[in-house]
Amino acid sequence: MKLKDILKAAGNKYATVASDGLEGSDVKGFISTGSYAFNALLSGSIHGGIPDNKIIALAGEQATGKTYFALNVVREFLNSDPNAMVMYFDTEQAITSDLLKDRGIDTDRVAVLPVATVEEFRHQCVLSVDKYLEADKDSRPRMMIVLDSLGMLSTEKEMNDTAEGKNTRDMTRAQVTKAAFRVLTIKLGHARIPLLMTNHTYDVVGCLSDAVSVLMEDGTAKPISQIVVGDKVQTLGGSSSVTELFSYDVSDTFEVELSDGTVFRATPNHKFLTRDGLWKPISELSEGEEILTVKQDSHS
Repeated sequence: MKLKDILKAAGNKYATVASDGLEGSDVKGFISTGSYAFNALLSGSIHGGIPDNKIIALAGEQATGKTYFALNVVREFLNSDPNAMVMYFDTEQAITSDLLKDRGIDTDRVAVLPVATVEEFRHQCVLSVDKYLEADKDSRPRMMIVLDSLGMLSTEKEMNDTAEGKNTRDMTRAQVTKAAFRVLTIKLGHARIPLLMTNHTYDVVGCLSDAVSVLMEDGTAKPISQIVVGDKVQTLGGSSSVTELFSYDVSDTFEVELSDGTVFRATPNHKFLTRDGLWKPISELSEGEEILTVKQDSHS
């Protein structure tokens, strides 16, 4: 009996013997970013760039050039193949035909799809990839998908809550986003379609970050990763000694953004003290609810 015979019985249409090459995983080429330095950072070669079959994110603060570099990649991708095409999912209504033309991009080979929710993006992307896979492999033109940006996508729940005048924070967004990429990852890899997305980054304070600072008894701050048993730290009830350290592996987290822009990320059961004196898990906090926190300039 051969290994290939067992693979057939498994019924996995994407399965293959490793020595034959892993179609959905092996990187066979790169797409230039238009910058030798950026190419080298991403692939180790100035002639490289982003992998031709992976999901890549350009993350950074606002106005740091994420869309600029994404459009550079689009131009280089189209210039590398006269038959190549791009599907550009625009969540910010920021892309115009004039902008594309000014960047030297062939607008006849770029489709712009405005989307507002994660579910819309997932649905339209899956349908497009499935249609692409229907064509004979040898006749398919190269294709790339761009999502600009992930952070601006809402969810159907959030849209419905807003329409109904509800102020509750959408705690399902992280799970919906994860589900979307679980569906897309294998399909995109098998189709050899790279997905380039942009996303905003924010200063995050939370129980999951090694960089989170803890206020010590003497008024200094110390990263939580450097805390040791015996250290004296400040608590709401005064100073107290650390008696035990814990470390957890977690998959699901929640975020709360404060009015001053601070973002707390924590596990679902991590509790916060609210203004009314109740300790509430982060998953149960609602928009507009006041929580008691240490002043940011004293611990972050």
